[in-house]
Amino acid sequence: MEGWPPSSEEADGLPVDALGIRLLRYIASTGKTTLRGIIGTVRSETAILNERRRGTAGMIVADTSMPLGKAYERAVSEAWQWLVATGLLAPIPLEDHFFEVSARGEKLLASPKPVARLQAEQRIALDLHPLIHQRVRSQFLLGEYDAAVFVAMRTVEERVRELSGAANSDLGVPLMRQSFGSNGPLRDQEMDPGEADAQMALFWGAIGLFKNPASHRTVHYEDPTEASEAVLLADLLLRILDRIEQPE
Repeated sequence: MEGWPPSSEEADGLPVDALGIRLLRYIASTGKTTLRGIIGTVRSETAILNERRRGTAGMIVADTSMPLGKAYERAVSEAWQWLVATGLLAPIPLEDHFFEVSARGEKLLASPKPVARLQAEQRIALDLHPLIHQRVRSQFLLGEYDAAVFVAMRTVEERVRELSGAANSDLGVPLMRQSFGSNGPLRDQEMDPGEADAQMALFWGAIGLFKNPASHRTVHYEDPTEASEAVLLADLLLRILDRIEQPE
Protein backbone atom coordinates (compact mmCIF):
# COMPACT_ATOMS: atom_id res chain seq x y z
CA MET A 1 0.00 0.00 0.00
CA GLU A 2 1.17 3.50 -0.84
CA GLY A 3 -1.41 5.46 1.11
CA TRP A 4 -1.27 7.29 4.41
CA PRO A 5 -1.24 6.48 7.27
CA PRO A 6 1.02 3.43 7.07
CA SER A 7 0.24 0.24 8.87
CA SER A 8 2.19 -0.55 12.02
CA GLU A 9 4.20 -3.14 10.05
CA GLU A 10 5.10 -0.54 7.41
CA ALA A 11 6.03 2.09 9.95
CA ASP A 12 8.28 -0.42 11.67
CA GLY A 13 9.78 -2.03 8.54
CA LEU A 14 10.12 0.66 5.88
CA PRO A 15 13.43 2.55 5.54
CA VAL A 16 13.15 6.14 6.65
CA ASP A 17 13.49 7.46 3.08
CA ALA A 18 10.68 5.26 1.73
CA LEU A 19 8.39 6.20 4.63
CA GLY A 20 9.43 9.83 4.19
CA ILE A 21 8.44 9.88 0.51
CA ARG A 22 5.03 8.48 1.40
CA LEU A 23 4.63 11.20 4.01
CA LEU A 24 5.76 13.81 1.48
CA ARG A 25 3.08 12.69 -0.99
CA TYR A 26 0.48 13.00 1.73
CA ILE A 27 1.62 16.50 2.68
CA ALA A 28 1.63 17.53 -0.99
CA SER A 29 -2.02 16.48 -1.23
CA THR A 30 -3.11 18.30 1.92
CA GLY A 31 -1.00 21.47 2.01
CA LYS A 32 0.90 23.10 4.84
CA THR A 33 1.09 21.29 8.13
CA THR A 34 3.06 20.71 11.32
CA LEU A 35 4.55 17.59 12.82
CA ARG A 36 2.00 17.87 15.59
CA GLY A 37 -0.74 18.00 12.99
CA ILE A 38 0.65 14.96 11.18
CA ILE A 39 0.73 12.89 14.36
CA GLY A 40 -2.78 14.00 15.24
CA THR A 41 -4.07 13.11 11.78
CA VAL A 42 -2.40 9.72 11.92
CA ARG A 43 -4.07 9.02 15.25
CA SER A 44 -7.54 9.98 14.04
CA GLU A 45 -7.32 8.29 10.63
CA THR A 46 -5.95 5.10 12.16
CA ALA A 47 -8.77 5.11 14.68
CA ILE A 48 -11.34 5.47 11.90
CA LEU A 49 -9.67 2.68 9.91
CA ASN A 50 -9.66 0.36 12.91
CA GLU A 51 -13.33 1.13 13.58
CA ARG A 52 -14.23 0.28 9.98
CA ARG A 53 -12.25 -2.96 10.15
CA ARG A 54 -14.04 -3.90 13.37
CA GLY A 55 -17.38 -3.24 11.78
CA THR A 56 -16.79 -4.96 8.44
CA ALA A 57 -14.72 -7.90 9.61
CA GLY A 58 -16.77 -8.58 12.71
CA MET A 59 -13.72 -8.58 14.93
CA ILE A 60 -11.73 -6.09 16.96
CA VAL A 61 -8.48 -5.25 15.20
CA ALA A 62 -7.47 -2.56 17.65
CA ASP A 63 -9.07 -0.59 20.41
CA THR A 64 -9.80 2.86 18.95
CA SER A 65 -9.02 4.46 22.26
CA MET A 66 -5.50 3.03 22.32
CA PRO A 67 -2.60 5.28 21.34
CA LEU A 68 -0.50 4.26 18.35
CA GLY A 69 2.49 3.61 20.50
CA LYS A 70 5.81 5.35 20.89
CA ALA A 71 7.58 3.24 18.25
CA TYR A 72 4.97 4.08 15.60
CA GLU A 73 4.94 7.78 16.33
CA ARG A 74 8.72 7.86 16.50
CA ALA A 75 8.91 6.33 13.00
CA VAL A 76 6.59 9.03 11.65
CA SER A 77 8.56 11.72 13.48
CA GLU A 78 11.85 10.42 12.06
CA ALA A 79 10.38 10.42 8.56
CA TRP A 80 9.35 14.06 9.08
CA GLN A 81 12.79 15.05 10.35
CA TRP A 82 14.41 13.26 7.40
CA LEU A 83 12.27 15.29 4.98
CA VAL A 84 13.33 18.51 6.67
CA ALA A 85 17.02 17.53 6.78
CA THR A 86 17.07 16.63 3.07
CA GLY A 87 15.35 19.87 2.06
CA LEU A 88 12.15 18.21 0.85
CA LEU A 89 10.07 20.08 3.44
CA ALA A 90 10.60 23.80 3.99
CA PRO A 91 9.38 26.08 6.79
CA ILE A 92 6.80 28.66 5.81
CA PRO A 93 8.08 32.19 6.54
CA LEU A 94 6.29 33.97 9.39
CA GLU A 95 4.23 30.87 10.21
CA ASP A 96 5.86 29.24 13.20
CA HIS A 97 6.19 25.45 13.04
CA PHE A 98 4.33 25.20 9.70
CA PHE A 99 6.02 23.43 6.79
CA GLU A 100 5.19 22.76 3.15
CA VAL A 101 6.67 20.71 0.33
CA SER A 102 9.73 22.52 -1.01
CA ALA A 103 10.47 23.18 -4.67
CA ARG A 104 12.99 20.35 -4.56
CA GLY A 105 10.36 18.10 -2.99
CA GLU A 106 7.91 18.89 -5.79
CA LYS A 107 10.50 17.98 -8.42
CA LEU A 108 11.29 14.76 -6.63
CA LEU A 109 7.62 13.75 -6.42
CA ALA A 110 7.34 14.30 -10.19
CA SER A 111 10.00 11.64 -10.71
CA PRO A 112 8.80 8.10 -11.46
CA LYS A 113 11.36 6.75 -8.98
CA PRO A 114 11.69 9.39 -6.25
CA VAL A 115 13.63 7.27 -3.74
CA ALA A 116 16.08 6.04 -6.40
CA ARG A 117 16.55 9.57 -7.69
CA LEU A 118 17.25 10.94 -4.23
CA GLN A 119 19.73 8.18 -3.46
CA ALA A 120 21.49 8.81 -6.78
CA GLU A 121 21.73 12.53 -6.00
CA GLN A 122 23.25 11.68 -2.64
CA ARG A 123 25.86 9.53 -4.38
CA ILE A 124 27.14 12.41 -6.49
CA ALA A 125 26.85 14.87 -3.62
CA LEU A 126 30.23 13.51 -2.61
CA ASP A 127 33.37 15.45 -3.43
CA LEU A 128 33.50 14.91 -7.20
CA HIS A 129 36.67 15.68 -9.12
CA PRO A 130 37.05 19.46 -9.58
CA LEU A 131 36.86 19.16 -13.37
CA ILE A 132 33.32 17.79 -13.24
CA HIS A 133 31.98 18.81 -9.83
CA GLN A 134 30.06 21.97 -10.65
CA ARG A 135 28.66 21.42 -14.13
CA VAL A 136 27.99 17.69 -13.97
CA ARG A 137 26.39 17.84 -10.53
CA SER A 138 24.16 20.75 -11.62
CA GLN A 139 23.00 18.83 -14.70
CA PHE A 140 22.33 15.73 -12.64
CA LEU A 141 20.24 17.62 -10.06
CA LEU A 142 18.19 19.04 -12.94
CA GLY A 143 17.44 15.49 -14.03
CA GLU A 144 19.57 15.77 -17.17
CA TYR A 145 21.21 12.41 -16.60
CA ASP A 146 22.30 11.79 -20.19
CA ALA A 147 24.01 15.19 -20.40
CA ALA A 148 25.69 14.70 -17.01
CA VAL A 149 27.15 11.33 -18.02
CA PHE A 150 28.24 12.59 -21.44
CA VAL A 151 30.00 15.68 -20.06
CA ALA A 152 31.72 13.63 -17.34
CA MET A 153 33.07 11.10 -19.84
CA ARG A 154 33.98 13.76 -22.40
CA THR A 155 36.04 15.43 -19.67
CA VAL A 156 37.91 12.15 -19.22
CA GLU A 157 38.58 12.02 -22.96
CA GLU A 158 39.81 15.62 -23.01
CA ARG A 159 42.08 14.98 -20.05
CA VAL A 160 43.61 11.90 -21.70
CA ARG A 161 44.20 13.89 -24.88
CA GLU A 162 45.85 16.68 -22.90
CA LEU A 163 48.16 14.43 -20.89
CA SER A 164 49.14 12.25 -23.84
CA GLY A 165 49.81 15.19 -26.17
CA ALA A 166 47.41 13.77 -28.76
CA ALA A 167 45.83 15.80 -31.54
CA ASN A 168 42.29 17.16 -31.32
CA SER A 169 41.34 14.72 -34.06
CA ASP A 170 42.25 11.75 -31.82
CA LEU A 171 39.01 10.57 -30.28
CA GLY A 172 37.27 7.88 -28.33
CA VAL A 173 38.47 4.29 -28.09
CA PRO A 174 41.43 4.73 -30.52
CA LEU A 175 42.70 7.60 -28.34
CA MET A 176 42.53 5.39 -25.25
CA ARG A 177 44.36 2.56 -26.99
CA GLN A 178 47.18 4.72 -28.29
CA SER A 179 47.54 6.56 -24.97
CA PHE A 180 47.59 3.43 -22.79
CA GLY A 181 48.94 0.93 -25.33
CA SER A 182 52.28 -0.88 -25.07
CA ASN A 183 54.23 2.24 -26.08
CA GLY A 184 51.64 4.82 -25.07
CA PRO A 185 52.68 7.96 -23.18
CA LEU A 186 50.27 7.23 -20.31
CA ARG A 187 51.23 3.60 -19.82
CA ASP A 188 53.19 2.80 -16.68
CA GLN A 189 56.03 0.65 -17.95
CA GLU A 190 56.76 -0.55 -14.42
CA MET A 191 53.23 -1.88 -14.00
CA ASP A 192 52.50 -5.55 -14.49
CA PRO A 193 51.71 -5.93 -18.23
CA GLY A 194 48.36 -7.58 -17.52
CA GLU A 195 47.35 -4.82 -15.14
CA ALA A 196 48.48 -2.16 -17.61
CA ASP A 197 46.35 -3.78 -20.31
CA ALA A 198 43.42 -3.90 -17.88
CA GLN A 199 43.82 -0.17 -17.17
CA MET A 200 43.77 0.52 -20.90
CA ALA A 201 40.64 -1.61 -21.24
CA LEU A 202 39.01 0.23 -18.35
CA PHE A 203 39.46 3.56 -20.11
CA TRP A 204 38.45 2.46 -23.58
CA GLY A 205 35.49 0.50 -22.21
CA ALA A 206 34.20 3.49 -20.25
CA ILE A 207 34.58 5.85 -23.20
CA GLY A 208 33.18 3.35 -25.69
CA LEU A 209 30.14 2.52 -23.57
CA PHE A 210 29.23 5.80 -21.89
CA LYS A 211 30.66 8.60 -24.05
CA ASN A 212 30.70 7.46 -27.68
CA PRO A 213 27.00 6.50 -28.01
CA ALA A 214 25.90 9.95 -26.79
CA SER A 215 28.19 11.54 -29.38
CA HIS A 216 26.14 10.01 -32.18
CA ARG A 217 22.59 9.69 -30.89
CA THR A 218 20.30 10.68 -28.03
CA VAL A 219 20.80 8.43 -25.01
CA HIS A 220 18.26 8.36 -22.21
CA TYR A 221 19.01 7.12 -18.70
CA GLU A 222 15.77 5.98 -17.14
CA ASP A 223 17.51 4.80 -13.99
CA PRO A 224 19.12 7.63 -11.97
CA THR A 225 21.19 5.07 -10.05
CA GLU A 226 22.85 3.85 -13.25
CA ALA A 227 23.55 7.43 -14.32
CA SER A 228 25.09 8.31 -10.97
CA GLU A 229 27.36 5.25 -11.10
CA ALA A 230 28.54 6.28 -14.59
CA VAL A 231 29.40 9.75 -13.27
CA LEU A 232 31.31 8.18 -10.37
CA LEU A 233 33.21 6.01 -12.84
CA ALA A 234 34.29 9.16 -14.69
CA ASP A 235 35.33 10.63 -11.35
CA LEU A 236 37.51 7.58 -10.67
CA LEU A 237 39.13 7.76 -14.11
CA LEU A 238 39.98 11.42 -13.61
CA ARG A 239 41.64 10.63 -10.29
CA ILE A 240 43.68 7.87 -11.94
CA LEU A 241 44.81 10.42 -14.52
CA ASP A 242 45.83 12.81 -11.74
CA ARG A 243 47.98 10.06 -10.27
CA ILE A 244 49.53 9.34 -13.68
CA GLU A 245 50.32 13.05 -14.11
CA GLN A 246 51.89 13.37 -10.67
CA PRO A 247 53.11 9.94 -9.51
CA GLU A 248 54.08 9.59 -5.88
